[in-house]
Amino acid sequence: MADSKLMLLSLLSLLSVATFCVADGPEDTAIKSGVPWFDSDGNRIFAGGMNMVFEGGLYYIVGEGKKVLSGDCSACFNFYSSPDLKTWTNLGCILNNTDIVSPPQFKYPYRMERPKIFKCPGATTDPWRLVFHCDTPKFEMKSIGVLTAPNITGPYKFASPCYQPDGQASYDMGTFVDNQRGGDGKAYLIRSVMNEFAGISAFDEQCLNTTGIVSKGPRMEGQALMRDSHGTLHAAGSHLSGWSSNAAQFVTTSSKYLPNATWTDNINPSGDKTTFNSQSTFIFPYSHPDGHITFIWQADRWNHDGPGGLDNMTNIWLPLVPPGSPGAGSDWTLKWFDSWELKDF
Repeated sequence: MADSKLMLLSLLSLLSVATFCVADGPEDTAIKSGVPWFDSDGNRIFAGGMNMVFEGGLYYIVGEGKKVLSGDCSACFNFYSSPDLKTWTNLGCILNNTDIVSPPQFKYPYRMERPKIFKCPGATTDPWRLVFHCDTPKFEMKSIGVLTAPNITGPYKFASPCYQPDGQASYDMGTFVDNQRGGDGKAYLIRSVMNEFAGISAFDEQCLNTTGIVSKGPRMEGQALMRDSHGTLHAAGSHLSGWSSNAAQFVTTSSKYLPNATWTDNINPSGDKTTFNSQSTFIFPYSHPDGHITFIWQADRWNHDGPGGLDNMTNIWLPLVPPGSPGAGSDWTLKWFDSWELKDF
């Protein structure tokens, strides 16, 4: 009888723990935008131009640190992890400005922006990549940096000095691994080429070099690529207006794959002329337990002209709602929420 009671208590305890874990998971996390975020040590989170990766049960974000160097340049890329999108652990500086490897004619300090981490689909060794906009304070290099690592947490090492992908001057950039929902399994770079158009190039099998521009999108910054739940490809970005916010761009292609894609239907899903005073940086496909996907629009409120300047920037995360969803209408919709939860989308 005692053994039966003990088994019952153990079962109830396990159920209680399971309920607690579900209640405190990403589904129930209150996501708040435009306010400071703090890590588990109580320190302010700085992650400008970030992206997010889910690996081994944890969410990882990498982003620009405070702009403490001349020319509004960061001293490092900050790296954080979280099990629930609420409690963030500071994993330290994943790349210092002083460790950047550039062609010899360029010197410290460097402009280090838009860091993106991803796992290279075809890499045989050291599969993790850190790719970023590598430049001088006055934009004289117009390049990308590519680093490799055996694990998502590093250590990351330069594969070569910073270089211009496909021999083209490159500014704002993003990356995209097209390995879900009918993709071709390749990794891609999207960047502002000579600030004239969004150039999309496939990385080579080892994701160390690009293999030529395969598609040209509209002139944009803050670029992000995504493939929706139906397998349709989209590209997002902002117009070019320096640190000042502007109306978002969101374009679509009927092409099954990125090579030779042409882009149409340019809309501003927010309907706001400043996209809620923010600039896009990444779109994260969050998979719910039942398999459906919520696309999280991740952006920066740079605050260049506000109190505290760039060092008082905040992150903006909002649900990007597909057409036909309740309250969304016939186009993709980005609505402002002071606070929202993934379980509601």
